[in-house]
Amino acid sequence: MIRRRPRVAPAPAGGPGVYSRHGGVPEPILLPSSLSSRRSSESLVAPPRPDTVAIHGRRREGHGPVSTPIHLTSTWRLESVSQARRLVEATAPDAFYTRWGNPTTRDLEETLARLEGGHAALATGSGMAAIAATLLTAAGEATFAVMVDLAAVPAEMSHRVRLEAPDPEALLFAWLEELIYRKDVDSAVFSRFAVTVTEGPPLTLDATCTGAPIRQERMPMRADVKAVTYHLFTVDRAADGWRARVVLDI
Repeated sequence: MIRRRPRVAPAPAGGPGVYSRHGGVPEPILLPSSLSSRRSSESLVAPPRPDTVAIHGRRREGHGPVSTPIHLTSTWRLESVSQARRLVEATAPDAFYTRWGNPTTRDLEETLARLEGGHAALATGSGMAAIAATLLTAAGEATFAVMVDLAAVPAEMSHRVRLEAPDPEALLFAWLEELIYRKDVDSAVFSRFAVTVTEGPPLTLDATCTGAPIRQERMPMRADVKAVTYHLFTVDRAADGWRARVVLDI
């Protein structure tokens, strides 16, 4: 006797299950309800492998390009003056001015963060810009750590800072001066800094500082920094990287 090999056929519109075909007649094979519901709810799309992510970048929904387009333009056409104002005040606009935001750059940052398992990534125009941004961020955190426990500072307000300077030393000094000035004017402390530096000349800093108004009952002040001084102020390149020394007036 010859037996036909069972073949799996598409399920009729009656519910989940596996249907085998014997003699040309579909016969349902009932599955446990838990297994049926699990199979019907499982996604048929497997997560992309790292090499796929590296080639295609982030996965987009809906109609669009498979790979990330390369946007070579430096500026974008805007619909209104109010839209331009919103983009100027935004922390990192996707499409406004390439120095501040470019869709290709944003895709690169998100892809690198995903490949490395990080929270976020920052792409800069050069290694010096990356070093400067890291140095300025650390200096800002250290300045406010003298005054308050940074872990106790909630994210209740933000302030945008834009500065220009001829060299890293001048940019660092101007940056700390601005932070201390904002502390006095706004009566606030900042604990998180998103800093980008663009090489010029001049060097251009664009940063968003996040923090909260000073409240002694919630975050007691350790000290009050009055100013940054030029005494022993240095920014030097060492064998293992860059180092800065800053003396604060308390």
